[in-house]
Amino acid sequence: MGSSGPADDDLVVLDKESATGQFVRTAVCLSSITLKPLKIGNIRQNASIQLTGTNKPGMTAELVAIVNWLADQTGAEVVGNVIESSTLEFWPKFRPSSKQITRREIKIDPGSMLASSMLHFQTVLPFLLYIGSEDPDNDKPIELRLKGATYSPGTPSFEYIDQVFLPALRDYFGVDIICQLVKRGWDRMTRKCLQEGTVRFKIRPRKNGTTLSLRPNAKLCDDNDDEDLAGSVDNVLSSVDVTIVAPPVLHEPLQKYIQGDIEARFGNIDIEFKLEESGHDDRVYVLLVGKSEHCRWGRDYLMTRSLKESTILALTKEISGQVCKDLEDEVNSERAVDRFLEDQLVVYQCLAEGRTCFDSLTVGDSTNSDSSTTQLSKAAALALLPNAQYNGKICIGASVRVGQL
Repeated sequence: MGSSGPADDDLVVLDKESATGQFVRTAVCLSSITLKPLKIGNIRQNASIQLTGTNKPGMTAELVAIVNWLADQTGAEVVGNVIESSTLEFWPKFRPSSKQITRREIKIDPGSMLASSMLHFQTVLPFLLYIGSEDPDNDKPIELRLKGATYSPGTPSFEYIDQVFLPALRDYFGVDIICQLVKRGWDRMTRKCLQEGTVRFKIRPRKNGTTLSLRPNAKLCDDNDDEDLAGSVDNVLSSVDVTIVAPPVLHEPLQKYIQGDIEARFGNIDIEFKLEESGHDDRVYVLLVGKSEHCRWGRDYLMTRSLKESTILALTKEISGQVCKDLEDEVNSERAVDRFLEDQLVVYQCLAEGRTCFDSLTVGDSTNSDSSTTQLSKAAALALLPNAQYNGKICIGASVRVGQL
C-alpha cells in the first residue's frame, strides 16, 4: 500500500451550476492523485443526449464505472455514486504501489458497451503516471486494456488519441505511451452499426520524487525572447495526415475531395492518406492532423446517420468541406493546440513544474477564448491543486511530485 490521505477537514467542495461529465472525471482523478476528499454537486444538470446517449441528469453508468475503479485503487469511501445521482462524495485513503498495479493487465469495467474507452483512458492516465515507480530503471510498464466505443459523438477517437493527444504528451512533457487498437468500437450512430471495441496501452509511471515539466526542446507560442514576436503561433502547415475509416465505396471520392480542399485552403503541402475499411456502410470516420514545425492540430468527422440518406457525391463533399474548414479554423485560431487537446492538457499543466502556455499571448490576459470545457477543467484542477495558478493564458504548475503528497 502507498501513501495515506490527509485529514477529513481538507474536503474540497465543487458546486458548479452544472458539473459536466468531464468536470467530474477531472476532479475525481485529481482527488485520487492528491488524496484530497471531494464533494461535487449539480452533476450533469444540463445533460446533452447527443453527447451522452441520455438526457437524464446526474451520474451516468460510465461515470459510475470510472469512479468505482478509482475508488477501488485508493480505498475511497464514496457517497452518491449511482446512476442519476446529482451529488458525489469521494474520500480517497491511499495510493496503490506501482508493484501492486503492474502485477497484471488492468481491465476497467466500462459501465456500458457504448462507453467511450478513450474518455476512460484520458481519465485514469494522470493517476497511473503519478502512482510512481519504485524501480530505478523504470522498465516495468502498466498494461491497460479497455473495452467500449472508440468512435462516439463528442468524444475523442482512437486515432485522435494516437495521432494528436499522445504525441503532444510526448513532445511537451516527455510522456511515452504505447497504444494498440485491438478492435474498433462504434457507438449506436445507426441501429445496426453498434460494435464494442478493445484498446490496449502500455504506460510507464513516472519515477518517484520527480515532477512533470515542459521538455527543454518543446517550443510553444510564448517562448520567444523577442517581444515583437512573442506570442506568435507557428501556424504555417507543412503537412496534413488524413485517416479515413469508411466503407470502400467512399475511399476514392473522399480522398479526391479532401485533397482538393486541403490544397485550396493550405496550398501545395504534403498530404498522407491512410485508408481503412470500417466494416459497415454506416460507419464513417475521418481525421485530419495538420502539422507545422512545432505544432499540430486535429479535427475529425464522425457520421451519425445512415449512408442511404445521402448520395455518395453529396456526402463526400459535405465531409470534406466540413472537416477541412474545421482544421483551417483551428490552425488560424492563434492556439498552439486544437481546442479539444487544450482542455485535456489542463491537468498536466497544473500538475507540472514551471510555466506552460498553449495559447497565443497576443489575445491578451482574458480567458474568454477558452471553451466551456476548458474553463471547467481549469476550475476543477485549480480547486484540487491550489498551488497552481493561471496568469492569463500562462499556467504556473503546482509542481506535484510523483508518489508524494
